Amino acid sequence: MGQASSPFSGFRVQFGVIALATAILAVGFGIVFLTSPRTVRTKTPNVALSPIGPPPVATALEPSTVSTTPVPVTTAAAPTTTESPRKSLTDLSAAVVQIRRFAASGEACSNSTGVVITADGLILTSHQGIAATPGCDNSDLLLAFVEGTDSAPKVRFRGHVAGENAAVDLAVVQIDRDSQGRRAPLPALTPVELSHAAIPGDGLAVRTLAFSQSESATLSVLSGTAALPSADAGWLNLTSPIPSGGAGAGVFDISGHLVGIVTQAGWNDTLTQARPIALAGALLQRVGVDYITAGGPPPTVLADTVTPKPVASVATGPVKVSDVQLTAGKVAGSAAPLPAVKSLPKGSPTACIFWTIEGVRPGMKHGGVWLVNGLPATSATDLMWNQSTKERTNWCWPTNSGALPSGTHTFRYSIEGKQVLDFSFTVGP
Repeated sequence: MGQASSPFSGFRVQFGVIALATAILAVGFGIVFLTSPRTVRTKTPNVALSPIGPPPVATALEPSTVSTTPVPVTTAAAPTTTESPRKSLTDLSAAVVQIRRFAASGEACSNSTGVVITADGLILTSHQGIAATPGCDNSDLLLAFVEGTDSAPKVRFRGHVAGENAAVDLAVVQIDRDSQGRRAPLPALTPVELSHAAIPGDGLAVRTLAFSQSESATLSVLSGTAALPSADAGWLNLTSPIPSGGAGAGVFDISGHLVGIVTQAGWNDTLTQARPIALAGALLQRVGVDYITAGGPPPTVLADTVTPKPVASVATGPVKVSDVQLTAGKVAGSAAPLPAVKSLPKGSPTACIFWTIEGVRPGMKHGGVWLVNGLPATSATDLMWNQSTKERTNWCWPTNSGALPSGTHTFRYSIEGKQVLDFSFTVGP
């Protein structure tokens, strides 16, 4: 009898066939996968969802992903001052004028300084700077301005004296024509602001803007302080000397307000004096400028007709003058005199009178007047003595006034209002 087959025999055979076929397919698929080309991908991180690391920073070559919504910015205010020094000097220098005077022959004879105080061209200056003198008597004045503190002044206008107060050595010049003498409409000028303080504070920090005698030199800006030498407040002593030609220069406080006008320089240019602007009040009102100090209207003692009250001497002993001599000038501009002479030849450029003085104390007022044929030619009053009690000193005919006129010259010198020297000599045949 034959052996019977198992019921699972056919199933095992089929399963084996299927398993073999599956293995063959798997091997083939793996070979195909390994030999086929693949595309490489780079994953772009999702910044909004990525919890790791900061967002990417945009570079100059990529469009920025930073929000364009404005972010409020708090800016600290810059520290403020009373003025900008650079702007102040620009504004002030535009209002400073070189006043050029000429002889009747047309030759230049003297230069001084002034300050524009109104838009229509009123200029405040020193009286001595524009007063006619022998050899310098042309009433036509040339007015030169600068375009900056580093440029030389150029003539832009002409003018005439509109008012003067010789008692306080102040004057006002009015611009009335252009540089060619035409009465064409003039452009509006930028004036300075006047201080309304009746008496400037003692030790006030100031700047003085002045021209020299040279017509090609730039504007001088001199810093210093102003002090009141006496209780009458009629003078300001400045610690900065001014150049020759600086009479009439403006003295400004740190805010740029005009507090004074230079009228005198002391011996050897070591002491510069100015009149406080309040002393110009009466003169300004006469030329139509409504100026009132903080203390009220200008006092009447500033009028020309008022004679200054004599000041009591503070000397401990009598003032003595000795050893007076006339010379043709100084040695190389120093205080050393040339040999003494009795008279000077016609056309002499200058002359100096030397003398020894005793009994004068620092702070005393002194001054002199130089007359030609009996008429005042040049003068200086109420200077402040700042030398020793015994001094060899001198007074010279100003070199910027031209040659000495022919005739009789007389020099008179006073201390505290009392004349202590009267000396005469002749010039020419």
